Amino acid sequence: MKKIDKKIILLLVVFSLVGLTASACDVPVFRYALERWQADKFKLEIPETLQVDKVDDNSNLSIEKKSTQQVKVYFPHANSPFLVEEQEDFSYAALIDSPARREIAKRLIAGDSVVWVALTKDGQLPEQEALEQGLRSSEKKLSKEDRQLKFSTLSIKRDSKEERYFIASLLTVENDLMEIDESMVFPVFGRGRVLEPVIAQGINEENINEMSTYLSGDCSCEIKNQNPGLDLLFNFNWEEALEGKSQIVEKSLPELSGVLDFKAENPPSKAPASNEPVPEKFPDSPEHEINGSLALYLGAGLLLVIVISSFIIFIKR
Repeated sequence: MKKIDKKIILLLVVFSLVGLTASACDVPVFRYALERWQADKFKLEIPETLQVDKVDDNSNLSIEKKSTQQVKVYFPHANSPFLVEEQEDFSYAALIDSPARREIAKRLIAGDSVVWVALTKDGQLPEQEALEQGLRSSEKKLSKEDRQLKFSTLSIKRDSKEERYFIASLLTVENDLMEIDESMVFPVFGRGRVLEPVIAQGINEENINEMSTYLSGDCSCEIKNQNPGLDLLFNFNWEEALEGKSQIVEKSLPELSGVLDFKAENPPSKAPASNEPVPEKFPDSPEHEINGSLALYLGAGLLLVIVISSFIIFIKR
C-alpha cells in the first residue's frame, strides 16, 4: 500500500503542474491573435517582364519572378495557386488592398472582437436577422466583467470587381465554396485570420455561438498554426497600429522556494563603477523584453522535472 500511495501522490503532483501550464494563457483567442500572431506570407509569381509598385507596401506577400506569362497567387504553405490570371488583367494594388479589408483592419484595431464578413448576391443578406440575433446573443452570453465582446458585420457583393481578389481568397478557405451559390458569413479576427464560413440555413444562433465560444475563449495554444483558421492577405501595418494598445499582461513565474534552493551562500557581487548609475529595472527595449508566458512554461517544466525526479528517488527507497 505504501508504494501505491506514493505513486498516487506523484500523479497528483504531475497533473497539478500540467494544469499550471495549460492555464498559462488567459487571453481570449481573438485578442491574442491580434497582438501576437504574425500573418503568414502569401506568394505571388509574376512574369519576369512584369513590374509592380511596392510603395507603402505592408502586405504579407512575397514575390517571385518566373518564366511565365501568367500571374499566380498562393496561400501560405500551399503548393497549388488559388488564383491564376493573365498579366494584362492583373492589378497588384487590388490584390494586396481593398476597401473591405481596410474597413476590417480599422474595426479590429478600434476594438471589434470579430468582423463577420457576409458574401451576398446583391448586397443584402437574407439571413441578416438570424445573424444579428446570433451575434447579440453570443455577446451577451460570452462577455465577462473583464472581457466585453463586440461583433460587427460587413456585407460584400459576390461579384464586386474591386473586392475580386479578397473574395477569391475567402472562397478558397474550403474546397467546395466556389460551387455554392448561397450567402455565407466568414468570421475574421486577429490580423486578418478567417475561419470556415456558416452558410445559408447554417447562419443561426447555435452555429454562431459555437464559433464565438472558441474565438472569445482563453487561448489554450499560443502556437498559431495549431489553431483553426487561415491568414488572409492584408496591406496593413499591424505593429504600428497596435503600438501602446496591448492588453496582454505578462505573467511572471513565482520563485521556486521550498523545492530546491540554487542560491549560493555567498553570491559574488560586483559594485558598479562610481560614474555608472545603477539601473532600477531592465530596459524596456525589445532586446531586453522577457516573455512572461515563455518563462512560465519553462519554469513550470523545470519544476515538473525536479518534482518527478525527486519522487522517483523517493519511491525506489
